[in-house]
Amino acid sequence: MSLDNQELLTLYHMVFVFIFVATAIVALGGIMKVGPFQKIPPQYVKLLVSALIIELIASVLIVFKNLPEIKTINVERYSYKQSVR
Repeated sequence: MSLDNQELLTLYHMVFVFIFVATAIVALGGIMKVGPFQKIPPQYVKLLVSALIIELIASVLIVFKNLPEIKTINVERYSYKQSVR
């Protein structure tokens, strides 16, 4: 089984999104003390929140880095003169 570059890139993004979502669920569950996350000690909740914030910052930076370059359009000045006869 061989993956081409596009498939590898898609797999990379899916793994990144999965880890991000899993961290967000655990961190938010620990903050709100919901369900199975009620017994997470406060020091681990702080660590999870820190990891979530770092992931958010990294995500924004990666997306910003991969955005296409903004291209400006140069326009010529146009002047209209109407002659009166």
